[in-house]
Amino acid sequence: MNRRWTVFIARVLVAVGICLQYFPVAAANLTIPTAGRVTIELITSDATFRNTLSVIAPGIAIPPVRGCQLEAAVGLTGLPVLSEKLSQHGCRVDLDADPAAAGIQGFAAGTTFEFGMCAQTDPDPDCEFVWSSNPGNNSDAFDHVQTTTLAPGVFQLAWEDLPGGGDMDFNDLIVVVRVQADADGDGLWDDWEQSGIDTNGDGTRDFDLPALGANSQRKDIFLEIDFMDCATAGGNCPAGDTHSHRPKMAAVNAVVAAFANVPLANPDGSTGITLHVEIGNAIAHQTFLALGCGLGTSFDPVKADPANFGPNNPRRFTHHYVIFAHRQAASTASSGCAELPGNDILVTLGDWNTFCIGPGANNALNTVPAGDDVTGDNIVFTGPNLTCNTTAAGDDVQFIANGSSPASDPDGDTLEDRTVGTIQQQAGTLMHEFGHNLNLQHGGGDSVNRKPNYVSIMSYAFQIPGIPPTDPDGTGPLTARVDYSHTDLADLNENNLNETIGIGDGADTTRFFCPNGTQRTGPGTGAIDWNCDSDGGTDTSVPVNVNGDGTLSVLTGWDDWNNLRYTFQNTGDFVDGVHETTVDIVEIDYLTYVQIPQIVQIDIKPGDNVSNAVSCKQQNTVIPVAILTTPDFDALSVDLTTVRFEGASEIHVDNHGDPRRHEKDVDHDGDLDLMFHFRLRDTSLTCDSTQGTLIGGTLEGLAISGTDSLRMIQNKDK
Repeated sequence: MNRRWTVFIARVLVAVGICLQYFPVAAANLTIPTAGRVTIELITSDATFRNTLSVIAPGIAIPPVRGCQLEAAVGLTGLPVLSEKLSQHGCRVDLDADPAAAGIQGFAAGTTFEFGMCAQTDPDPDCEFVWSSNPGNNSDAFDHVQTTTLAPGVFQLAWEDLPGGGDMDFNDLIVVVRVQADADGDGLWDDWEQSGIDTNGDGTRDFDLPALGANSQRKDIFLEIDFMDCATAGGNCPAGDTHSHRPKMAAVNAVVAAFANVPLANPDGSTGITLHVEIGNAIAHQTFLALGCGLGTSFDPVKADPANFGPNNPRRFTHHYVIFAHRQAASTASSGCAELPGNDILVTLGDWNTFCIGPGANNALNTVPAGDDVTGDNIVFTGPNLTCNTTAAGDDVQFIANGSSPASDPDGDTLEDRTVGTIQQQAGTLMHEFGHNLNLQHGGGDSVNRKPNYVSIMSYAFQIPGIPPTDPDGTGPLTARVDYSHTDLADLNENNLNETIGIGDGADTTRFFCPNGTQRTGPGTGAIDWNCDSDGGTDTSVPVNVNGDGTLSVLTGWDDWNNLRYTFQNTGDFVDGVHETTVDIVEIDYLTYVQIPQIVQIDIKPGDNVSNAVSCKQQNTVIPVAILTTPDFDALSVDLTTVRFEGASEIHVDNHGDPRRHEKDVDHDGDLDLMFHFRLRDTSLTCDSTQGTLIGGTLEGLAISGTDSLRMIQNKDK
């Protein structure tokens, strides 16, 4: 045979091989050609019946928590692994080759699988027909499954559920059995990222994932965000209310940047994660929408709408689904809710930044809202007209005067922030709720909140205010970094804290509670004054409940980025209507947020830039302290009546006992700062103090805190 004929025959054989790879062939049981972990995915079903798949051989186990839910299938042999259900197309079940060994074990090359299929034609749990992938075991001796090789180690099994082949459509239950291949470990199979996905089992790859930017050699995560909009027909916004919950792109971009900048290695030599965010549909506005979190599941029918993210949407295989909505329930103005882990997310900042009246010293709201004002979380918010129509009762605090409106653009980005959230609030909440989908809790690996040694957007301490002191956009609307934790910091034993050690977290600033319940900040590197006695952190053994949960315990750190769970298709909440993991999640509300102090710059003894010396023996000494105006904070927004410096109040008061206002540009930057004066004897400072802290609040109820160094000297040192 000459060379030309040899080449021709070789090409024909290659072509035939390709055809055989992608066209269905009737086959008996499935033998995998390579070793590895094996997963089964539900693709679709066109059956009127309820069909369930089992693995008859070899003996396997499946995890107790899995993405594919099961229906009762009495009479089906083997281990049931998945049932047809429209809202769980794309779900996964991992098979365990050795149940006796820890973790999910893979299968050897050459392992042969026999599958069973139960068809149920009525509501009872009995199987009317049971078929095997081995036709010799079927009562009609018919081969009820067609197997197609989609890629090396990837096989589509298409089942016919009627005796003798029925209508011969082989689309009554379609699943994919695969030896896992995910080079970059992002939960998206290599063949998906290289060639796309056949999401309906018709032999054509109908979802072009590579066109969306997927890369099999670099981690990718996909989000779709729909949002409520008063301009969409069918909503409940009153006439004249035109607000939209469309996420602000600066907020989305801040989260995308956080993922891109993380130093996680990829097979292509790059670092970071590519977060693909698709802004989807405007949906009709509802005042309340709940995903779970103990507040209902009205989220599900909105998601199931074919115009939004219905069960036949191919993105169900790859995307997390987010709705930016108004509120979850009348009882709360919580920032959001999400499955942990899972694929569904809800962001609800609808009444944020419309704070009108809050509780006073008795911590109970005594005021009944008037006009269209509303309540939630012990607060009175303005209603849709964005004007406070209510006067505080009892000892409640009036933050916005009756007849006035809250600031419309507190972050200065020229966009409306009332009822939709600022850039910082949206970015922090989106990344926080998304973190739950990725299996992060409020304490990283546990639910213990506000741990000073857990510097992450997942903690209430950082979700909304961000992680200081880095300001990612300078004078822009962001005020601090949105990020997950990068390091598993050393444990903190609240029964025995060594102030000289601190937390060891580089350049970040952490937050903690003092023994008196006030909140302060401490440096990531160096000593932290845990007991707030103003000594700069010299005590080597002090008991303090620094996370403010009322108990002394050992607080553990956590490295978020190296513990993300990328797969959601095999989580228990994948199917619509199941949100079991949200039950124990209580998210931050507006009142909790405003009590977290914003870090402000203060200057003790302005003009003394060397030592800030104070004579500790002269108890009548007056200590001047300035709150400075900076690009991120206007000192003139401070409520003078709330300011305390180490427990002391302003000494200059008017005839009503209210602090006098002293405005002065003490740092000569062209902006007015706010001056205060405190008597040493009224403070808690001692001769051992090395720093002083000022706390207070703004006219709109936001807490502030600032610390500066000082040097206490004896009289003879003067």
